[in-house]
Amino acid sequence: MQNIKYLIYIVFSFLLISCGEDFFDSITEIELPEHEPQLAVRGTINATYLDYGSWIRVGHTLGILDTNKFEEIKDATVQLYEENVLKSTYEYAENTWYVGEVAEMKEGKNYTLKVDSPTYGSIEATQQLPKKVSVMAATYEANAAVDRYGERGDEITVQFQDPAGEKNYYIISVTGTYRFESPDTSFVWDNYGLYASPVDPLLEHLNQLYLTDSSFDGDTYTSRVRIEPMEKIVYREEIESQPIESITVRLTSITKDYYLSQKTISAFRDNDDNPFAEPVVLHENVEGGTGFFRLSITDEFPIDL
Repeated sequence: MQNIKYLIYIVFSFLLISCGEDFFDSITEIELPEHEPQLAVRGTINATYLDYGSWIRVGHTLGILDTNKFEEIKDATVQLYEENVLKSTYEYAENTWYVGEVAEMKEGKNYTLKVDSPTYGSIEATQQLPKKVSVMAATYEANAAVDRYGERGDEITVQFQDPAGEKNYYIISVTGTYRFESPDTSFVWDNYGLYASPVDPLLEHLNQLYLTDSSFDGDTYTSRVRIEPMEKIVYREEIESQPIESITVRLTSITKDYYLSQKTISAFRDNDDNPFAEPVVLHENVEGGTGFFRLSITDEFPIDL
């Protein structure tokens, strides 16, 4: 009994001593190296939709404790090369965006984006345009799907032949075409991006539905997605819209860098404001700076309703 009293006394004394001024002081000063700003680039080109122009975003990095605002870089030279031959020169448009006209891009060719700034130096990144994979068949069935979240809706299936012996990455998306009366009758058709969720267990739900051929290399594959029931879709409230008359299923072939960058961006956004989440290192493919350059090509399959 006497020993227990002594033990309690020792523990209590230790606690009193431990509560000194510096006991809970866990602040460690770390001298951060001076940050040298670098070019930061975001560029995604889809070879199927070149008629709408090609847009590249050019900015610069700031230090972690930097309180300065980002400066717009309006004097950069932005160029796209096809197999080391100049393909297009971009011009500054607005709000950090550069725009360029790009003629036909060829599957299997290497394309290099080069950006040079008098202030922030030079960067470059190279991608090979994937081969277009055609949609063999696609179907629509009302109220036939339950996605992995338990939500019921209309079902879209898309079937395609995966090229054998190579790693392939895809995006599956769906749009609806409907007719409406605009106030000035300038145009009466529009496309509506239909929210798609995964039924297929192989689909990854990032900003869109992504798919890799790890489990079906070289096979004919059919993927299933859910879309919102047609009767629940709200188009534009300020105009008189008509029901969707057709659906377009899009199978987009993307590069590995495209897939990895989007996967890490999605993980970063999911971890936002979560103090217990693991840090996410964003995938980049730019030499001499930071950011990404990505290529894709799309095949479309229309379905009349």
